[in-house]
Amino acid sequence: MFENNHKSLLENIGSEILWILPPYIAHSFWYYRFHKRIPDLKKPRTYDEKIHWLMINLYDKSYGKYVDKYLVRSYVKGCNLEKILIPLYGVYNSVSEIDYDNLPNKFILKVTHGSGENFYVICKDKTKLDYNKVNHNLEIALKTKFSKTYCEYQYAGIKPRIICEKLLEDEGQERMNDYKVVCADGKAKQILVCTNRDEGRDYYSIDWESLDYVKKEYRSGNRIEKPNCLKDMVKYAEILSKPFPLARIDFYILKNEIYFGEITLSPSAGNHLYLNEKGQYEMGKQVSII
Repeated sequence: MFENNHKSLLENIGSEILWILPPYIAHSFWYYRFHKRIPDLKKPRTYDEKIHWLMINLYDKSYGKYVDKYLVRSYVKGCNLEKILIPLYGVYNSVSEIDYDNLPNKFILKVTHGSGENFYVICKDKTKLDYNKVNHNLEIALKTKFSKTYCEYQYAGIKPRIICEKLLEDEGQERMNDYKVVCADGKAKQILVCTNRDEGRDYYSIDWESLDYVKKEYRSGNRIEKPNCLKDMVKYAEILSKPFPLARIDFYILKNEIYFGEITLSPSAGNHLYLNEKGQYEMGKQVSII
């Protein structure tokens, strides 16, 4: 369910001001706010510096079709990977269009123009769903200018809508693990596994060797089992990431079947506070931008 953590009025005003400033100034501010140091955005070296450089110099609203949770399905189909798409129940321009009676007992609703807890709702039992609360929060999400939150300009090219997909569930876990394949110039570099959605973060090489990229307090503390479908997942990520100097392709795995989640062009908006110094510089080396 949505968390009640929408931005304050003061934060929204600040985001509006930063949105109209030159991108170099806006992203210097955001980087300093989170990292507490001035970034080198002319000769970036770290992973986060390069993500900010890409948002400044490349990823404008014309890239919206790749990060739109509905339109990206057409891109995936165009890559001949329709088989990995999560079954779609419907797409809606407003909450009034959602026909809950015709939806199955379990489903997930997602707003197409943003990411995070405030942009989706999971329903595991329709008989217990508070429809008024869900609709209210979806209406707020539709009106939220996600692109302006951290000046992720590519999201400005998205028409806010709602999609409803099949809910993927793995027995024994409250939430599905996320397998996030980080790619540079169409080549998979490493895989971030978010255990039970966000309880722990661990990086692995494409050969499934553990990588010391994450601060200790953010790790899951567990050795994640190597997926049987790892080679296929890496192959699909490389196909989908081919047009981009940097892209993170997210997947779910259920009963050895791979399901596409989303494409992220500016992971964590360039503010990976859980990465250690080694992770920042090693991952930064992999991204060739200038």
